[in-house]
Amino acid sequence: MEESTGIIKSTKNGGSEGVITEHGSEANLEFINPRIPNPPVGDRYSFLKIIQNTPNGSTVVNILKGKLP
Repeated sequence: MEESTGIIKSTKNGGSEGVITEHGSEANLEFINPRIPNPPVGDRYSFLKIIQNTPNGSTVVNILKGKLP
Protein backbone atom coordinates (compact mmCIF):
# COMPACT_ATOMS: atom_id res chain seq x y z
CA MET A 1 0.00 0.00 0.00
CA GLU A 2 1.30 3.43 -0.95
CA GLU A 3 -0.13 6.91 -0.47
CA SER A 4 -0.04 9.48 -3.26
CA THR A 5 -1.73 12.76 -4.22
CA GLY A 6 -3.42 14.08 -7.32
CA ILE A 7 -6.10 16.23 -8.89
CA ILE A 8 -9.56 14.90 -9.75
CA LYS A 9 -9.85 14.89 -13.56
CA SER A 10 -13.34 13.40 -13.93
CA THR A 11 -16.01 11.55 -11.96
CA LYS A 12 -18.94 9.28 -12.75
CA ASN A 13 -21.71 7.51 -10.86
CA GLY A 14 -22.15 10.44 -8.47
CA GLY A 15 -18.44 10.59 -7.66
CA SER A 16 -18.18 6.96 -6.56
CA GLU A 17 -15.49 6.45 -9.23
CA GLY A 18 -13.49 8.49 -11.70
CA VAL A 19 -10.03 9.52 -12.87
CA ILE A 20 -7.32 11.30 -10.87
CA THR A 21 -4.11 12.78 -12.30
CA GLU A 22 -1.25 11.76 -10.00
CA HIS A 23 1.24 14.46 -8.94
CA GLY A 24 4.76 13.71 -10.11
CA SER A 25 4.06 11.01 -12.69
CA GLU A 26 1.14 12.93 -14.28
CA ALA A 27 -0.49 9.52 -14.87
CA ASN A 28 -4.27 9.40 -15.21
CA LEU A 29 -5.43 6.71 -12.78
CA GLU A 30 -8.89 5.29 -12.25
CA PHE A 31 -10.08 5.54 -8.64
CA ILE A 32 -12.93 4.31 -6.52
CA ASN A 33 -14.49 6.44 -3.83
CA PRO A 34 -16.49 4.58 -1.19
CA ARG A 35 -16.99 7.43 1.30
CA ILE A 36 -16.46 11.00 0.00
CA PRO A 37 -19.66 12.37 -1.57
CA ASN A 38 -19.30 14.09 -4.97
CA PRO A 39 -15.61 15.11 -5.04
CA PRO A 40 -15.34 18.21 -7.28
CA VAL A 41 -13.29 18.02 -10.48
CA GLY A 42 -10.07 20.04 -10.07
CA ASP A 43 -9.73 19.52 -6.30
CA ARG A 44 -6.60 17.93 -4.79
CA TYR A 45 -6.93 14.63 -2.94
CA SER A 46 -4.73 12.06 -1.31
CA PHE A 47 -5.36 8.47 -2.32
CA LEU A 48 -4.17 4.98 -1.48
CA LYS A 49 -2.65 2.74 -4.14
CA ILE A 50 -3.36 -0.86 -3.17
CA ILE A 51 -1.83 -3.72 -5.16
CA GLN A 52 -4.05 -6.79 -5.39
CA ASN A 53 -2.68 -10.10 -6.62
CA THR A 54 -5.16 -12.04 -8.74
CA PRO A 55 -4.89 -15.28 -10.73
CA ASN A 56 -4.48 -13.12 -13.87
CA GLY A 57 -1.68 -10.97 -12.39
CA SER A 58 -1.47 -7.90 -10.20
CA THR A 59 -3.92 -5.01 -10.34
CA VAL A 60 -3.74 -1.63 -8.61
CA VAL A 61 -6.81 -0.18 -6.91
CA ASN A 62 -6.74 3.55 -6.13
CA ILE A 63 -9.03 4.68 -3.31
CA LEU A 64 -9.63 8.34 -2.41
CA LYS A 65 -8.54 9.08 1.14
CA GLY A 66 -9.10 12.77 1.81
CA LYS A 67 -9.18 16.30 0.40
CA LEU A 68 -6.01 18.41 0.47
CA PRO A 69 -5.77 22.19 0.80
